[in-house]
Amino acid sequence: MSKSLKNIISIGELLQTYTADQFRLCCMLEHYRADIQYSEDTMLEAVNLSNRLSTFFSTCTAYIHGQLDCSPIQEAKLMQSLKDTKAKVHRALADDFKIYIALYAITDLIHEVNKELTSNVKVVPGPRSPAVIAAVYAYLSRMLDIFGLNIPGVQAYQESSPVHLPSLLDSVVAFRSTVRQFAIGDKPTSEQAGSKKEIHKPLLKACDNLRQDMGLSGVRVMDLAKGSSWEITSSVAKKTNQESEERKKTEGQLEPDKLKIED
Repeated sequence: MSKSLKNIISIGELLQTYTADQFRLCCMLEHYRADIQYSEDTMLEAVNLSNRLSTFFSTCTAYIHGQLDCSPIQEAKLMQSLKDTKAKVHRALADDFKIYIALYAITDLIHEVNKELTSNVKVVPGPRSPAVIAAVYAYLSRMLDIFGLNIPGVQAYQESSPVHLPSLLDSVVAFRSTVRQFAIGDKPTSEQAGSKKEIHKPLLKACDNLRQDMGLSGVRVMDLAKGSSWEITSSVAKKTNQESEERKKTEGQLEPDKLKIED
């Protein structure tokens, strides 16, 4: 790549399309000693992995909070998978810091958990196992933090903000979920069908409008079998990264002629 061939991209141009964490993931998918062939395909792989991680943490949160129904989880199997993953990640990092192998082990664990939480098999009532899911969540979120990643769904808000965003969003989503469940709840009799449909129609429309409005604000609402959950989209994380970068330059923490990829 060279300027004469016009096939280079500056960090500023990169961050107009992707987040800093997506670029970090792109780099982590190769060994640090290897050359990285930058392309739209390699970035797409990183974006897909970022979205997969974000969705996974949101799904785990929904299950832990009792918002996701599924058949009883095989606790022993998942705990063994977690133990095996920890060992694989440790070996990969000890062997010349091969983060890409560690990420493969992490994605394998995510696949195992997703099979338990999002199976299309009919839900069979039984005991819940939030502890094992919380253990997986805690380990993976800690490892991503060590890798320097801030994946939406884990820590997607600024702790210094005076507004406790998760609580606010939980309240809004709970309200919407209550209205939605009321609207699609008890089936009316044939005599009531016409009038009840008209009553429910504006309620469902209000729910859809709220979801669309929250989506425009960077909050994706997901309707689950029991209740709803939310996650902050990567576009908001990217905007937060850009605003943080601008603030640091204004405060003189970064020289104007130097760009870094930071949160």
